[in-house]
Amino acid sequence: MVKELLQAVFLIALSITTSNDVLSNNASDVPTKIAIIKADDLVKPTAKWDRFIELSSKLQVNVSIGIICDSLQEDEAGYFEWLRTQQQSGSVEFWNHGWDHKRWGQEGEWIS
Repeated sequence: MVKELLQAVFLIALSITTSNDVLSNNASDVPTKIAIIKADDLVKPTAKWDRFIELSSKLQVNVSIGIICDSLQEDEAGYFEWLRTQQQSGSVEFWNHGWDHKRWGQEGEWIS
């Protein structure tokens, strides 16, 4: 129970970000067009995730990444450090993309 609670708190802490553009008191500082780059299904860092973040950083584009939360169950220090590093960059935010990717069926039809 404590481990699950700590994992949830960790995820929430990673998700809290602010944007100086949006928080500015001067309306002329707010971009006229806003795009949200949202990527799904993070379960572990890979070369593809590193490339995605590297490219977005090079283009100075902030991104939002959905974590499949059952990937946080294992005590993988490298994974947690990778998450912290990305979040601390200020250009990546994380959000809950569900517990797993299992689907449920009933009478031969998918219900979720």
